[in-house]
Amino acid sequence: MNEASNERGRVTSVRVYTDRATITRQRRLTLEAGPGGVRFGPLPTQLPTESLEAKAYRLVGGQREPLRVAGIRAGIEYGGSGDARQKEVVARLEEVRAELSNLRDQDQHQERAANLLSHYAELATQTLSREWLDQNPAFDKWGQAFEHLKVGRFRLAGERAIRFAQKERLEEERRRLEQERSRLGRPEPLGLFVTVQLEGDVNGEVEVELGYATPNARWVPAYDARWIAAGAEQKERLRLTAIALVQQSTGEDWDEVTLIASTARPPLSEPPPELKTLTVRGVAGGPDQQIVSTTKTEARLEGAPAGPGEVASPAATVEHQARGKVSVPSSGRPVRVELFEGELPARARLEIAPRERPVAIEVVELDNSTGKVLLPGTVNVFRGKNFSGQTQLPFVANKERFRIPLGTHAGLRIRRNAKAEPEKKGLVTGALTWLYEVRTTIENVSNGPIEVLLRDRLPVSQLEDAVVKVLELEKATEVDPDTGLTKLQLTIPPHSKREIGLAFKISAPRGFSLVPPPVV
Repeated sequence: MNEASNERGRVTSVRVYTDRATITRQRRLTLEAGPGGVRFGPLPTQLPTESLEAKAYRLVGGQREPLRVAGIRAGIEYGGSGDARQKEVVARLEEVRAELSNLRDQDQHQERAANLLSHYAELATQTLSREWLDQNPAFDKWGQAFEHLKVGRFRLAGERAIRFAQKERLEEERRRLEQERSRLGRPEPLGLFVTVQLEGDVNGEVEVELGYATPNARWVPAYDARWIAAGAEQKERLRLTAIALVQQSTGEDWDEVTLIASTARPPLSEPPPELKTLTVRGVAGGPDQQIVSTTKTEARLEGAPAGPGEVASPAATVEHQARGKVSVPSSGRPVRVELFEGELPARARLEIAPRERPVAIEVVELDNSTGKVLLPGTVNVFRGKNFSGQTQLPFVANKERFRIPLGTHAGLRIRRNAKAEPEKKGLVTGALTWLYEVRTTIENVSNGPIEVLLRDRLPVSQLEDAVVKVLELEKATEVDPDTGLTKLQLTIPPHSKREIGLAFKISAPRGFSLVPPPVV
């Protein structure tokens, strides 16, 4: 066997998820004629070996020809202090632990199988009780069915007893080995070593890629939003930079790698999802004498990214590749990785919503024309070179409209006075009425006129018996009839005030308990 020299290989690409990562490392080397084995190591000892996978290629004339991988071997090697018996004890202890883990997995699988047998037995009993009243019940077939279930239960019980004895023996050996290891001391591990065995006789230059998952990495989305005022040649715009804050503590640095940030949820180590039963049920009745419904259990895992031109939803997988090669040290500290950038046409305007907050805020509205999906995350907002503050971005699909606040405006002072009081009950009808009044005063303390959009709301009744009557409302106010939200565009001259009034009544007949809107 032609074993390659002991080399780690180079990490070439990383796909980092919200709570883990998959790493691909690569080795190029020349093999002599004969069975080929390519060795990677030392690698971090905490690497989950069950996630290992490999691909191999023969390099001919600058082209890659696929090679078949016969298998992958992995194990921790020890060196430094310690004699041969120490290393032998530690190696055997790892084997025993792996065998115990395998037996526990078998117990879990068998428990699921036993539950299925119990379920089938219950169904068979229920069906047999209904067929008991038939003229010619098929007792022989039901006897065969129950015999199969009984044999299945005996087989599972026998396998369970054998595994119990195996676990008892292995647990005893584990305790003995741990005691001996404690007496002898623990040799220093050199690291995990992985050998990728290639199928057949391989010679010449080959390239082998080793992939594996790690739970010690994650990322969160963030953004820089820089508003740029209109200039002599350019219109007003907002430069949006998408960022992945990546942190990892895998035990090795990622140097100059291709990095993809993904929202998928791949498994670290678990069996493939089982196929669920597709059931067709029918109930007599209706014009066709049959009502048919087909149901199935959905897959547990979300998978593939959206294809070109597709719009991803919040439940779909979104992936962004970093621009250029990136480096992330194994320090556990977040590292800023830029994913993409776009300049979006924008129009800033001043808005106030005194009912919620008595300050003027400059807001920019824009369409997501980056061609990318924007994930929820923190946005660092800049006005030119100056930092303005932070806000949160929701999920924004491609071409969807969204808003970003740029900060408060000191040129306006806002005061709001509101009151709510009940009127007298109707003498005859007993109807209840509440009167709601609000006065909003907007003062421009700057030297120039200010345009501002005033937002407020009117109550919307969803009951025929409850009536909302508007008593006072500015003529230019736009009202959404479905939501009751209002918009009023105003221009406030310099060093002047403008008072806006809003009043309405809410009435309900006898028997209603009327709660007025809160006074703010």
